[in-house]
Amino acid sequence: MSALYRRYPSKEELLQQRCAEPCLRAAAERAQSLNVELFDRTKASGAVRADVEVTDLSLIFEQLAVVRLGDEQRTRQLRRRYLELALEAIRFSGGPTLPGPAPTWPELADRWRPPT
Repeated sequence: MSALYRRYPSKEELLQQRCAEPCLRAAAERAQSLNVELFDRTKASGAVRADVEVTDLSLIFEQLAVVRLGDEQRTRQLRRRYLELALEAIRFSGGPTLPGPAPTWPELADRWRPPT
């Protein structure tokens, strides 16, 4: 027990460090649940095309995040431009069905695991 206290300046610091990962995981799971609920309601209202899934959003946002051209203002302009383009595509329902299935939650989660 004394070895633990030597590694952390206080009991509070020890508790924060030991609880951080489970607490973050719980918060992430709650956020995912709320995201799915909101997306499902939006989709049920007809505001999102029928073949788009909530898991598609993760990869769309990642694509937008890597846009970096010019200075900060230009980067912001371009990200907003491509966000609007993506939103229009998500709302558009007059075209063909999207090819292939959306990514699954396990596929998305696997990207964050270190290779074995």
